Amino acid sequence: MASHAPPRSRASDDGDDAEANASPRSAEEVEASADHGLVDRLRQSDVDAAKTLYLRYYERLIRFAGSYVSSRDLAEEVVQDTFLALWTNRETVVIRDNARVYLYGAVRNRALTQLAHDRVVSRAEETALREDLTYGMARPTPRPDQQLEADALSHAVARAIASLPEARRTAFVLRWRHELPYDEIARIMEASVTAVTVHVSRARAAIAALIGDYADR
Repeated sequence: MASHAPPRSRASDDGDDAEANASPRSAEEVEASADHGLVDRLRQSDVDAAKTLYLRYYERLIRFAGSYVSSRDLAEEVVQDTFLALWTNRETVVIRDNARVYLYGAVRNRALTQLAHDRVVSRAEETALREDLTYGMARPTPRPDQQLEADALSHAVARAIASLPEARRTAFVLRWRHELPYDEIARIMEASVTAVTVHVSRARAAIAALIGDYADR
């Protein structure tokens, strides 16, 4: 007598269909989930969890802080102070969203405080943004005239970004340099997605106009 496999239940079929149709998680979702576990461990004074968060975000946050302060040394100080504060207040710190949103927001606030203390905002931003624009970019050695032209344009773009209003500049740097999604930038800046979109659009228009003026010279 031939044997027959037991009939599959409809619930089982539905479960298999749901699993098959489930879309894979994005890299951002995977990172956010991993960060959530690290924050839980950090609250329990897990040094390894704190170190993992530190290493994961340190260089990204250095570059972000560098769009505000005048040197890499100051950017490192801002980021290190942010992580120190996180560790010191690990049992009571409120992280309403995810670790990345919290860290970018905390670094932004601390960098703005640093700028207010320095009282050299314009010069510091221009220097930091000029360095950020060329950070880590390997290129063939251009001719002297090409180098002069590239340097002049790079300086002009840096000045344009530095001259933007703070909110517009922050939105643009987070979107252009750090490639964060609009909704996450909105949470970092405590603004609406619509406001962030407008800030980025107007920043691009201002910079494009400046480059156009430069090209017409």
